Amino acid sequence: RIFKKGDMVIVSLSPMYQGYTGAINRMFVVGGKPSNEQKKMLDILYTAYCKAIDKLGPGVKGKEVDLAARDYLDENGLGKYMLYGGAHSIGLREFEQPFFGPNSEYVIKPNMAVAIDVHAYGHPKFPGMRYEEVFIITKNGKKQLSKCPRYV
Repeated sequence: RIFKKGDMVIVSLSPMYQGYTGAINRMFVVGGKPSNEQKKMLDILYTAYCKAIDKLGPGVKGKEVDLAARDYLDENGLGKYMLYGGAHSIGLREFEQPFFGPNSEYVIKPNMAVAIDVHAYGHPKFPGMRYEEVFIITKNGKKQLSKCPRYV
């Protein structure tokens, strides 16, 4: 269908460089500013996304990253719409093992490329929302690969 003013849109990019894949997803509202209700939903999702990013680092279990976002979404009534793990590895494909869901005991290690992928799908009024970004894990933390603004 043709977009209408006020529609929420996920823009998803998966660039490739020398055989390696990246990923970035952002949310936009067609025609400008979100409504108050849209802004509330986007703020909740964005805060959950930031909580997962804050938790990401070497020596952290995958479930800790996922649950940082998932618990916040649960507190705000959106947890049941996070349908898969909130982080995953990335490399030759956009989604690679290990996947970091709420039960992941896998420990994140330096030199890994990890995508934080916080989403909410299937909400009756907002059927799809997603923020995603890739980080390289360093021995002391993480390095963001994108210079794209996070909240637009």
